[in-house]
Amino acid sequence: MQIVFVGIGSHIVLFIALLMGAFILKPFITFVLLRITGYQQKTSFHVSTSLAQLSEFSLIIGMLGVSRGILDQSIFSTVILATIISMSATPYFINYKEYSYKAFKYPLKLFRFFPQRENLEYKNIGDEDILIIGSHRMGGVLMKKLLKHKERLLVIDYNPEIISHLIKKKVSCIYGDITSPEILNKVNIKKLKLVVSTVPNFRENLHLLRVIKSINPRTEVIVTGSRISETIRLYNKGADYVITPKILAGEELTRVIRSNKKTIRKLKNEHLKHLRDIHNLFY
Repeated sequence: MQIVFVGIGSHIVLFIALLMGAFILKPFITFVLLRITGYQQKTSFHVSTSLAQLSEFSLIIGMLGVSRGILDQSIFSTVILATIISMSATPYFINYKEYSYKAFKYPLKLFRFFPQRENLEYKNIGDEDILIIGSHRMGGVLMKKLLKHKERLLVIDYNPEIISHLIKKKVSCIYGDITSPEILNKVNIKKLKLVVSTVPNFRENLHLLRVIKSINPRTEVIVTGSRISETIRLYNKGADYVITPKILAGEELTRVIRSNKKTIRKLKNEHLKHLRDIHNLFY
């Protein structure tokens, strides 16, 4: 099928209106509706920007209009071009959503009067000594050990399912993103002795380092670096220790392949038991 764009110049106002509707009006309406229903500011913004496009249904409606003689080919061509541009732009909105959120973070505070019901959290009485950010996988291993030793810990995670399970287990936890000021405001940072971030996001960890060290320089901060260059930069920014998962995995693999068959079998059984224990912690 060949697509021919004809007569778009005569419908330039319609073309601009379609793009403004896709990039401005639709995200704005989606954001407001999500905030009204109680979702957090950042969640609402990310969802609304991800939907900033004209859908394929506009093409179906346009095609029906042309086939029935209601619309002419030039109007349909305008709709097609606007749809292509909006769909092409959406992946960039998703990839750079964090930058977009930072740019619009302060104007969006105008809508903070909306009630916030997306408030999954559970806190025991008293201040926690340890903060874990990202409780699944690596964080789950650490959390299992700390809970075993009766440590007072608080977990922050962006996965509502994980938070729901932790609430059932009566583990102090907060649902949210560490780059949101309202999340870290719920934590008594001055009382923290240790902060561990298992999230391999450089910018989030850099933000965490700045906030924690500025409020309580004595708090030990352990973060995660996905690349060696990021690991070095995090050390330079004041991290007490930086976890590099791929390096640690290589060291563990070296230990395994140097073992004999009997030891490997024992390591396998221990590993399976460990995985089951972590799974039971969350599910």
